Amino acid sequence: MNKKILPLPKGLSRLSLIPVLMVLVMSSCNYIVPNKPPYVEKIQPADNAEFTIGQIVNFKVNAYDVDGSISMVVFKTPDGAEFVDNSEPYEFAWSTAGLTMGTYRVEIKAIDNKDEPYIIKVPVSLLGNLTAFAGKDTLFTDSRTSYVLEAILPSNSQGTWTIISGTGGQISDLHDPHALLSGQSCQTYILRWTLTNSFSTVTDEVSIGFNYLPSKAVAGVDQWITDGRATTALTAVIPADGSGLWKIISGGTGAFSDATRPDAAFTGVQCATYQLVWTV
Repeated sequence: MNKKILPLPKGLSRLSLIPVLMVLVMSSCNYIVPNKPPYVEKIQPADNAEFTIGQIVNFKVNAYDVDGSISMVVFKTPDGAEFVDNSEPYEFAWSTAGLTMGTYRVEIKAIDNKDEPYIIKVPVSLLGNLTAFAGKDTLFTDSRTSYVLEAILPSNSQGTWTIISGTGGQISDLHDPHALLSGQSCQTYILRWTLTNSFSTVTDEVSIGFNYLPSKAVAGVDQWITDGRATTALTAVIPADGSGLWKIISGGTGAFSDATRPDAAFTGVQCATYQLVWTV
């Protein structure tokens, strides 16, 4: 059987007659992106900061929200009181008057425009009222002329030494509670230690004496010379600490061979009574 192949219309090819299947799918999807919470960064007070009762503690924070905005920052004190700040910089001044010593936590909460909160708690350490202590009164009787001071410097305060009385004294560092005091023998120094902070100023005084005591002075026995001599050897005791000096108190004119020697020779005049003093 013979097949007949009919001619194609002009402009068509046999490939154009291959059937083509096209599938068109059209749909719509809505995705819900969850809200991201805000973030709080503390600027003040410094970590581990300590304050004296009665001081004002200043808080300052930065607050961010990556997918919205910050509507407010709420500061909540330990007694439940709240302070709201709606604009940057987010700050709060907390009065600690009337509180007792201890560590308190202040809650700081940032809230974004979708009411999502972020909370941090900042510890605040409160110390007792500022008290100055300059150290114990001290009297030295040896040969030293310097002393390491023993004042106390509380946190968040500055101390300053002042010499109130005493000659020739120097302090190595006026703001160091353990500064070195350098003085002179036979001088007593009154020092004032002044503490200051943002709330108060207090002082305390200390007495430091360098009273180098020499050995006891012993002039020797009284002498009665009846053999016509006008010169005699003195018999004072040599001092273990210090130096001695002879002096005529009464009796008239006389002379020492060496007034610094305890066994000096003394020459006077006949028929005179002398009173001599040996000073160490």
